[in-house]
Amino acid sequence: MDLIAIIGIAVGLMIVVLLIVVDEAFYKLFGWLFTLFGLQSGKGPLIARVSARNERLELTIENRGKHKVRLAAVEARDGSQKRHFPTPCLDEQDLADASDEGAAHKQFATIVLDPGEARIVFLDPAELASLDCRTLSILDSNGRAWPVEGSLT
Repeated sequence: MDLIAIIGIAVGLMIVVLLIVVDEAFYKLFGWLFTLFGLQSGKGPLIARVSARNERLELTIENRGKHKVRLAAVEARDGSQKRHFPTPCLDEQDLADASDEGAAHKQFATIVLDPGEARIVFLDPAELASLDCRTLSILDSNGRAWPVEGSLT
């Protein structure tokens, strides 16, 4: 390799490192501001509990943090830790008509919980049983998983 190629590689690596450092510094400096204006999800904590009620599961999600939290999905894990995404229903009547799963997932992903706000979501226990789900968690828009307390049976 000649000297120009070595210099080019070194300059390229320095640019990549500089971009990573600037990106991380920008996030740390302005991340709190984005969270304050609702452009980014808060850091929680989220408290989630599941309880059985009249042939359905009632999932209560509460934001106990200082900022709004954007929800993304309900994640279930089976016995071999494989990920599944059961269909969350925002209304009890939607459980009977679960024909449009994609719309239900999109509707759940639009939920933004204000500080101190709680929301109830319904899950079909038959769907969870067919997926052999052992645990549930709530995913926020930052990708953080919040475990759900309570029994699925």
